[in-house]
Amino acid sequence: LQSLANIDAALAAAVGLGLGLPVPDPQVGDGADSTSPALAMVGGKWPVEGRVVGVITGPDGAGLGDLLGQLRAAQLQPVVIGPSGGMLDGESVQRTYANATSAELDAVVVASEAPPAADAWPTMDAKAGTPAATDTVDARIVKLLGEAWRHAKPIVAVATAGEVLAAASVPPKGTGVVIATPENVIQE
Repeated sequence: LQSLANIDAALAAAVGLGLGLPVPDPQVGDGADSTSPALAMVGGKWPVEGRVVGVITGPDGAGLGDLLGQLRAAQLQPVVIGPSGGMLDGESVQRTYANATSAELDAVVVASEAPPAADAWPTMDAKAGTPAATDTVDARIVKLLGEAWRHAKPIVAVATAGEVLAAASVPPKGTGVVIATPENVIQE
């Protein structure tokens, strides 16, 4: 409660009331004139090493191994997102369309088309879409890409995956969106 009182006295009073605790007086100024270099992210350049990149792939996973090799060589941490668990092109699928979430990703690569998976039934999963939803792109991938776009996360799509971006209403020339060939994903 002391830390909260140092930041916002009114909020500390409300929390203290709810907890039945006395609210301490602030021990520092309001902090309006100071910034923390450890927390400041404006105007700097930040390393990409260790960032988590979701790689969306369809049921065949063609070329997935080469793409993941590029990402790993750049010291990125790829997470394969496929229509179902198992192996694709010799790589383990770490997330399925049903359990992938944009919150755990720093960026997204759309490696191929993402047709609706066999479990994309609206009666089983509300995120799987409605009967009027597109029949060419899994609605859960549309949701994931829409979230990534709204959160300003970088999105790279290989040229053959443009329909996936269109289904998610992600502009192919939008800020942070790149269309690339499979061989040039990292350069782009």
